[in-house]
Amino acid sequence: MFKLKTIFIWLLISGLIDSLYAQKYHVADFEETQVPKSDSAAWHKFRSHQLDFKVWLRHDKLKIGEFDTNKDLPTQAEVLVDKGLIVGTDQGEFYGRLTFEDDGGGTTQIKNGDFPFVFVYKHNIFFIDTTDPINKGALYKLTYDEGKYAYEKIFDFDEPPRTMCIVGGDILAGSFNYFYRIHDLQKEVIFKGFFSDETVSPTSIAATDLQHVYIGIDGGYVQFNLVNNTYKCFKYSKKYPWD
Repeated sequence: MFKLKTIFIWLLISGLIDSLYAQKYHVADFEETQVPKSDSAAWHKFRSHQLDFKVWLRHDKLKIGEFDTNKDLPTQAEVLVDKGLIVGTDQGEFYGRLTFEDDGGGTTQIKNGDFPFVFVYKHNIFFIDTTDPINKGALYKLTYDEGKYAYEKIFDFDEPPRTMCIVGGDILAGSFNYFYRIHDLQKEVIFKGFFSDETVSPTSIAATDLQHVYIGIDGGYVQFNLVNNTYKCFKYSKKYPWD
């Protein structure tokens, strides 16, 4: 069995993370608001001149910055294993690959598809292929036997996750129309249709615990409490530079 060393190389140097996610906005720059109905006057006001925001945590404190589609969408994920590296790539319509790159420079292909998320969960490696089945996405467990890597499907998603994180033993994943909580590999849809308009799409997710789960969206962010299944929506309240 493979020997796990660490997960997500981008977590290795916290100082580098801070420099990449330079703080441009403060929590006080956002005000709570009702989630407007799609295509309503309130909706268009919420959407007008909006920026896309991403969220992350620094010392368990919420940080907010601008989301850049060209830079911030996950296109590669890596997990260190014994004698090498598991690498997943996401190249959209051109398809990426899931591979094992050994310490000697060799590469062994495991699966074709798009793999924005490769991660360790309860001492095993899992990955999400957003192209299977028919671009809905599926969760897989990576296996290793007799010197070869293989995989087994755990379940299908209703549509491919755009962002995910792990907190309190649960996997949280958000897509355009679904917000999932995965506990002991059992999928639960917490909210459906929350991001029903793809122009307000989840950009990122961060959580300190199940009562403080944050998702960045176009124009602001949403705070979820998954203990009692409630949420609060926050919109950017300051003037934009071009206003």
